[in-house]
Amino acid sequence: GSGLYVLPRTPNGRGVAQAWRNAGGGDPGEPPSEGEVGALVISGDEALYDPRVAELAERARFVLASAMFMGEHTLAAHLVIPGSSYLERDGTTVNLEGRPQRQRRAVDPAFPDELEFFARVGAQLAIPIAPWPSEALPAERAPLPERARLDGNPSAPAPAQPPARAQGLQLLTYRSAFSGPGVERVEALAFQRPALEVELSAHDAGSRSIAAGDVVAVRSNGTSHELRARINRRLRPGVVRIADENARGLQANVEVAKA
Repeated sequence: GSGLYVLPRTPNGRGVAQAWRNAGGGDPGEPPSEGEVGALVISGDEALYDPRVAELAERARFVLASAMFMGEHTLAAHLVIPGSSYLERDGTTVNLEGRPQRQRRAVDPAFPDELEFFARVGAQLAIPIAPWPSEALPAERAPLPERARLDGNPSAPAPAQPPARAQGLQLLTYRSAFSGPGVERVEALAFQRPALEVELSAHDAGSRSIAAGDVVAVRSNGTSHELRARINRRLRPGVVRIADENARGLQANVEVAKA
């Protein structure tokens, strides 16, 4: 039968959510909507860039963060420990089907990773913390979890009326498979970053006399980016696509013209 996959924002979102739920005795819990937060632990540079996490950090008495790089995003932390990249980690990643997959370390980090750090701190406080799981790691082809069954046909709310068409072209952004502070800051990984380009439909490019490879200006609300045009014949008219790291500061509707 058919199934529903919920796409998490992060590569191992399902695994992290399951670990948090298990630690809470089956209750995932929610951060308080207002008031003071006792302590906040932030794992990874990308989490530090999240405005929702930044809002929690402002209300926390103590903030501990693990990050690969120091910058404005770590200023809210009282203590910063060195973070590791996905190439330096050993453990598991849970895919969209809920299957735990073996993740092997490709490069040894130059320092103890986060789990070993917490284990050493716990030892100093006479609190035993195991840095590695006691159970065996999953096989290369771990079995899929049992799927829930649907009783009858699920109901869906009626689609909302589409909003009135705004001026300009609708901007759709996407996150590249290789993105984030690690790719942006490490020169050897720079080739994996998305190209500085904007995708247009053939109709929109033709009406603006834009050819593939032309340098164009993408503008909205006083912000302008110069990108190279790419014609996407599968893109519907009225829509442009830009990688999110190349669209910072742009609003939902943009104007595109030759630079």
